[in-house]
Amino acid sequence: MLFKSKNYQIITHLTKDEAIKILQENTTKKKFFTLGSFKSEFEGFIKDDYFEIEKSISGRNSFNPHIKGNFIKIDDNTTEINFSLKMNWFVSVFFIFFITFIIIFGISSPFLLEEWYLGIGGSLFFLIFIYFFYFIFSSITLNNILGSFKKLYHSNPQEQDL
Repeated sequence: MLFKSKNYQIITHLTKDEAIKILQENTTKKKFFTLGSFKSEFEGFIKDDYFEIEKSISGRNSFNPHIKGNFIKIDDNTTEINFSLKMNWFVSVFFIFFITFIIIFGISSPFLLEEWYLGIGGSLFFLIFIYFFYFIFSSITLNNILGSFKKLYHSNPQEQDL
């Protein structure tokens, strides 16, 4: 999800209007900074059958992906909800710079440090640390988002390969 969006689909046995209404009732207008409790699952906007939202969280969390999606009427009582999750661009840029810096430090450490093995070991440690840091926080956020959609529509989101 860092550089490529993840795509999901929900098939619900609601009309398109009912599915849109459920998301509207659980979405508030996006605020720059929020403290305290939330009155809705998501922040953002819904226009006709299209939405751009984010999960409501306390403060700002860079690992909170942007959610873009749409509602498609399949028949009178079935609606398909397609949405994609894309990581905040700042997080992607930060990871690129951080990883580049660590790699350059690791490569140059034999020339700069008398104990060069400490530079290479430290670089490997930080690369592994940043990978797990990203993996853990993005997985927690992803599970919260998918859980919210499951709670609202009583159906499990299925990952789609596009």
